[in-house]
Amino acid sequence: MEKLRSSVAHVGVPSLILFGSIAATLTALAIAISPAFLAAISPTILVTVFYALHRSTQLRKAECAGELSLRGDHVYVGDRVIANRSALRSAVVIPHAREGTLVRLARGRSQVDLLVRNVAEGRQAVEELRFDAAHATASFVVRSRDVDAYRKRLKYVVLSVLAPILMFFAAGVLHSAVMAIAAMFGFVGMLVTALTLALSRTCVVGTDGILFGGVGKKEFIPLASVGEVEIDTIDLALGNQARVVRLYDKGGLVLREILVDALKNGPFQEGIHASIDARAQALAERIREAQEIAATGGAVDDRALAREAREPGDWVASLRALSRGTTTFRGGEPPTEEALLALVEDPTAPAWKRAAAAIAASGRSTAHKRLRVVSAASADPQLRVALEAAADEDEAQMAAALDELSRGESRG
Repeated sequence: MEKLRSSVAHVGVPSLILFGSIAATLTALAIAISPAFLAAISPTILVTVFYALHRSTQLRKAECAGELSLRGDHVYVGDRVIANRSALRSAVVIPHAREGTLVRLARGRSQVDLLVRNVAEGRQAVEELRFDAAHATASFVVRSRDVDAYRKRLKYVVLSVLAPILMFFAAGVLHSAVMAIAAMFGFVGMLVTALTLALSRTCVVGTDGILFGGVGKKEFIPLASVGEVEIDTIDLALGNQARVVRLYDKGGLVLREILVDALKNGPFQEGIHASIDARAQALAERIREAQEIAATGGAVDDRALAREAREPGDWVASLRALSRGTTTFRGGEPPTEEALLALVEDPTAPAWKRAAAAIAASGRSTAHKRLRVVSAASADPQLRVALEAAADEDEAQMAAALDELSRGESRG
């Protein structure tokens, strides 16, 4: 694989120094000789902006090539260190980026792209870093979780701009203070709606489902209800287009259209469109990967999780030991982490069993993020307490919540 330059628009320090030196020189000449030199600063700034936008649309050259490897905390491509594993926030596969199939590593506010041969190699690289769907959730930035709702807000903004203008005009003609105040409130409403359009949402993908956050209440879509996933370009409104990730249910009907971002028209949009395409491709690929992981998750023997005659504390201790593989049921193989998490994420399983599986998986730090995602999506207060306790490894709280869940099951 090859390491590409940062996916952030790369202008280059020498270029910035050059343009900055020209602007500083012109300013000095304006002070020392004539203010007329100030007239040349504006064209210099325009040329700088033009150059930066131009460079952001260019293909990037590879900086190094070789096999990806993780040695200690250092991530290598060949013999070159490209990042520290602890500094990475995520790693996702982008199947159809402009340069080819990429693995995008996010570290802070910057990104590093690795050019790979195909999706299979990309998934292997992400698994090497333990950011694959089996070990971690992936978070994506989207514009809206529902295209129809976004369209309605966009049309409201347009109408709410025209209405206050007409009201201000009428207030001036009729000398009506009440109408002027109403127009001011109309403008405030327009600004609030416009702000909600500008704000981004988060979309977290796990093997149990897709969790939407951001402005408004959270929403969870179980992965079991999702069939096909595709990327499409749609007409948004007012002549604009948008890139969406469309989810279908098992019957082939549209379940949800996730608006990744709007595609604006005009010059220097090629690089911006490529970035939006990459986000859409990465989101769709992660959902497909999570579907495959969920479909291959193994079953967990109920007897390995059962309480039997144990006290709550002893029950939790046995489950925690099970997660470390130090004890098994009648000498059998302990359940895998993925099998336990698949049970935790199964909304049709009994609450006590999901909680027991969460506690069994809690000894593995790689499971904590997924436990928190399931907890955030659960509507059962007692189950949520058990899942949060498992994610926090709070054994006292685990025992109390698990005991309550098991007693509720027996009463039911």
